[in-house]
Amino acid sequence: MGGLAAIVVIIFFKTPENAKPTKATFKEKLLQLDLVGAALMMGLIVTYILALQYGGQTHPWRSSQVIGLLIGFVAIVATFVAWEIFQKERAMIVKRLVCCDYMRTRRRYADMHLAYSS
Repeated sequence: MGGLAAIVVIIFFKTPENAKPTKATFKEKLLQLDLVGAALMMGLIVTYILALQYGGQTHPWRSSQVIGLLIGFVAIVATFVAWEIFQKERAMIVKRLVCCDYMRTRRRYADMHLAYSS
């Protein structure tokens, strides 16, 4: 089903003129990808999941492996935040989208929903 839908979209979809991307050099396109931010994000997710997986199951919570993974997670998060601030508009998570009013409202709604649903 999904393959058929993809074929139909590829054949029949035409991009509107006002939605076409502006011309950019290959270097500019690479800079827009934020590969460093993506690598940091993957690293912090992996260290966090490994710490939670090891903690209490494979290793005790006080083991050096679990504590090292948690410290590594915090260090990578700090590096990721610093990198995103440094990148400004080229960042993977742009500050102007995270700090706007409607995002704060959505976060509050999600927090209240989670608090009252359990």
